[in-house]
Amino acid sequence: MPTYRVEVTEEQRESSENGSILHRQIGEGFSLDAVLNEVRRHYLNAALTQTRNQRTEAAHLLGLPNYQMMNRLIRLVGLDAEWPAPRHSKIDSKIPKPGGSS
Repeated sequence: MPTYRVEVTEEQRESSENGSILHRQIGEGFSLDAVLNEVRRHYLNAALTQTRNQRTEAAHLLGLPNYQMMNRLIRLVGLDAEWPAPRHSKIDSKIPKPGGSS
């Protein structure tokens, strides 16, 4: 696979060295999927923090159509361990307990 040389300014080089997502060198070892997942992870984390893990609200903040898409992206970028799905007390209270009466 050919490697293309992109001219990078000194300012771009400094921002890349400082962790900027933009202006990274492309070529051998570059993965667009990894960069996009890094961006997704950042904004998913911010939305979940801001909404205290309320998936529907977080999805709305990010312009996603529903909480199911939010959950899919959370799993995609590996945030599901850090942000477990909230338990819904109304739903949980209707689930019968094993070995007991409801």
